[in-house]
This record gives sequence, structure tokens and C-alpha cells, in this order.
Amino acid sequence: MEANTFRRMVLELQSRFPRLGRQIEESMAVAIEGDIFRDAYQAQLGPESEIYLIPKIGRRTFPKPRLRGNHDPRRPRQIDPRSPPLLSP
Repeated sequence: MEANTFRRMVLELQSRFPRLGRQIEESMAVAIEGDIFRDAYQAQLGPESEIYLIPKIGRRTFPKPRLRGNHDPRRPRQIDPRSPPLLSP
């Protein structure tokens, strides 16, 4: 793939994999040649650049569980069994 900036590379990947661009923007940090960027869109790339996509630390990546009814702070919360699992097998 030919791209001289990270932004062009993401656009090229997004044309091949439509949801990937949004995933990179929302939940990935980028390491280019060992330097980690939060916003790497203007970073220059060379023909042999090594690029790593890293999940951002501290981002919630699973859906928030639904709670049943009104919550009384004196009682523990009960998670709705219809909620998706917090951890996938």
C-alpha cells in the first residue's frame, strides 16, 4: 500500500475494510517507528515504516450493563441477565 501519511493509510484501509477507520479513530493509539501517537493523522510514513495499532488504555470496550428498576444505594445492584457478557470466552 502506498501512503505518505498515516491519514492516507487509514483512508486506504477504510476503502478496503469500511468499519476499520472509525475503529482506529475511536479506540486505537498508533505507534510509528516506536513513537506512540494519540493523533497520528499528519505523521509522515516512509516506504518501510513500521506501524502498530494499540488499544487505548482506559477506554471502555464493552457495553455498559443494564440495571433493573430504580437503584437503592443501600442495596447491591442487580445486573439484568439480558445484558451482554462483560468478558467474552
